Amino acid sequence: MAHKRFYCPPPSISDPELQFPGNFVLDFSPDGMLVAIARKWGNTVTVLDLKSGVPQFTIDTRTGVCGLRVIGNTVVVVGGGGAITWNLSAGDFVPDSRVGFDDSSRTIYLDRLFRGTLRASISSDSRHIALTEHNYVRDDYDDDGHKKFLCIYSASTGDNLGCGYTRGYMPWFSPDGHNIWCAKGGGEAEVWRVGDEQGVLECLEQTVDIEDPPEGYPWGSSRGYRVTDDWWILGPDRKRLLMLPPPWQSDAFYRVWKGRFLALLHDGLPESVILELDP
Repeated sequence: MAHKRFYCPPPSISDPELQFPGNFVLDFSPDGMLVAIARKWGNTVTVLDLKSGVPQFTIDTRTGVCGLRVIGNTVVVVGGGGAITWNLSAGDFVPDSRVGFDDSSRTIYLDRLFRGTLRASISSDSRHIALTEHNYVRDDYDDDGHKKFLCIYSASTGDNLGCGYTRGYMPWFSPDGHNIWCAKGGGEAEVWRVGDEQGVLECLEQTVDIEDPPEGYPWGSSRGYRVTDDWWILGPDRKRLLMLPPPWQSDAFYRVWKGRFLALLHDGLPESVILELDP
């Protein structure tokens, strides 16, 4: 039997020119006790306590959100050409507090941005920010009519450290921060290596199966849960727990696992869905 939790952030403020698949942006804290979630390109982030189900903070970011990172009581938001940090100590706020841009502790502006940012990821050591971006200027467009790039930036200075052409659009740092997995259609992700202090990016010419990823990938459960091709969630013992109804069915790269929690973030959902599964 699966225990279900639902959470829907407030409506987004969107730029129609920047509408790409995937309605929600989310990150779990490393200990799995908190989750930060926003509607993509919305300017509101909610930090939810997964044990109680009570919102801890609502952040008015003043910018469209395309990436999040939760580390301890720190929330980093990427959007609007920069990265903004909030230090949200539990001792300073009561549950369901509302904070704004003026409460942020740091803003770093990113250099050499292209026009259209797709998705962002922040390394767990807070050293690097990875963005997938559209370049509308060049003539060598891809099949979608645009050229997509994976770019890496210094999270301390905002300097652009390197870019490379990619067919993926959803980046995610590996737990050690040394690789970037860039998910694309067909259930695969390109693997990129983050280089030395100069931030060189190197495509490793390999792909990862995100339907059955190695340990540490957000598209797979570390506890052995699995979503089958016919949309059943299986427990570690391979017993059926719950069948995902059609509105909840999506490609694997729109599913994020953390412990017993499964977040569904795909395009077409009127609200994000977070499921808590029995052990």
